Amino acid sequence: MPTTAKYQYPTVKELVKGNTVRFLYYKCGELWYEVLSGLDIMPVEPPFRFPVPVSDTGDGRFMREDKAIFFMRYIRQHVEHLKEDEVKDPVRAVGRHIMRVHHKLFKKLAEGGD
Repeated sequence: MPTTAKYQYPTVKELVKGNTVRFLYYKCGELWYEVLSGLDIMPVEPPFRFPVPVSDTGDGRFMREDKAIFFMRYIRQHVEHLKEDEVKDPVRAVGRHIMRVHHKLFKKLAEGGD
């Protein structure tokens, strides 16, 4: 039986080191952020988004943009969640991987690339 190639998730270190995060939206008790690359202030490729549960914020201040290192706990939790989800439901995980590949392809085409 052929094996499907697993999506290689970035490490927490790769997502945090020298990067920033930007607030995207609030939904169902969670603040959703996106990791931005350090120098370009563009989303990392493929985009990595993660939730911050409002119930876990206490009296903390959550800015529109901030250092990714401050969000390392939430980034780590979401990477682990995605890896567990891939084991439980590989079809859904492959679907997410295909969406990431398409996003990268459409972005390249929009920029005039081949």
